[in-house]
Amino acid sequence: MANEIEKVNTIAITDIEKVNGKTDDNIEKLNALEFAGVSIPGWAGTRAVLFGGRGIAGGTDVSTDWIEYKTIGSGSNTADFGQMNTHRDTAKGTGSNGTKALMGGGYSDPGAGSTTFGVNDMDHVTVASTGDAGDFGNLAEASGDGGTDGGSNGTLLFFHGGYTGSQSANMEQTNIASGSGGTDAGDLERAQNSHASSNGDSKCLIIGGYNPSLNSGNPFTSVSKHSFHTSNNATAYSGVASTAIYQAGTACATDRVVLAGGLNASWAKLDVIQYFAVASEGDADDKGDLHAAVTQVSGWSDGTTGEFGGGEQGNVTIHRINKITIMSGTGVTEEGDLTHQDYSANANNEDGGAKSISSTSGT
Repeated sequence: MANEIEKVNTIAITDIEKVNGKTDDNIEKLNALEFAGVSIPGWAGTRAVLFGGRGIAGGTDVSTDWIEYKTIGSGSNTADFGQMNTHRDTAKGTGSNGTKALMGGGYSDPGAGSTTFGVNDMDHVTVASTGDAGDFGNLAEASGDGGTDGGSNGTLLFFHGGYTGSQSANMEQTNIASGSGGTDAGDLERAQNSHASSNGDSKCLIIGGYNPSLNSGNPFTSVSKHSFHTSNNATAYSGVASTAIYQAGTACATDRVVLAGGLNASWAKLDVIQYFAVASEGDADDKGDLHAAVTQVSGWSDGTTGEFGGGEQGNVTIHRINKITIMSGTGVTEEGDLTHQDYSANANNEDGGAKSISSTSGT
């Protein structure tokens, strides 16, 4: 981001790509003020890393131990990165400091009747390389189905709520660079799962979610927030989502959160894209649609370009990736596919792909 310039002719510099034909990377000063271009936030990067998910093997819907990666905005498909330590889907949280990526918690259902509804395993990888995940210790609470795409400011990673046999209000955090395992970080406003969590510089949002004992058994439209301190309870955010929602994905910029897909109060799959301006705490704006209504979708970003991949559509897991410009919330295009479509295709699932993937990004 520019060091001294915030706007030019009322246009935020993050929305400016060229001045007099020059890209922002080639502009050093404008009217003697420094213009350093748009930088990638500490919690993001140009490479997306995708952990686990659910696919079909031998006709059975199971957790996977895949790790995949891709360059954001390149138009490429994902490629094999390595394997996790255990088969898992629907993480309690993922995050990155740009160098190291973490995935914690989740459901473990590798087949053969061995389902575990909530594990406390934490895995880490070095984003710039490839290879199998290393052990990062354990969460204090074994659970899954938290905010699978976020919760980090590039230093701390937060894990929110989830499902342990019942909904949880527990929050944990870890230091991405030097931590080992999770430690208590406070509580959510209520016990819930299947919400969406966001990355950011100063504030994390927890959007929507579900608890069958609350809100007449419907998903929430409400949003919670907390700062990125080692211990603080979540509090109410002023704005609300445009519809009751859970099982959506997020892609984030410094002060923007784009929410896509999910299920509404009628349990219908959604294609809606919602856009939050974090600092102003206003209600979400609708910003167009994904190419298909999908739930259990995953999102990732480099701070400028967001992508949403995988998910479930009409009881079929999918491999399609959609791309969006985060600051405008517009310009949805198709952006390649998940590599592991063959995992499902071998089991008579014509679209292939995976759902309940957990993702983050780094450099």
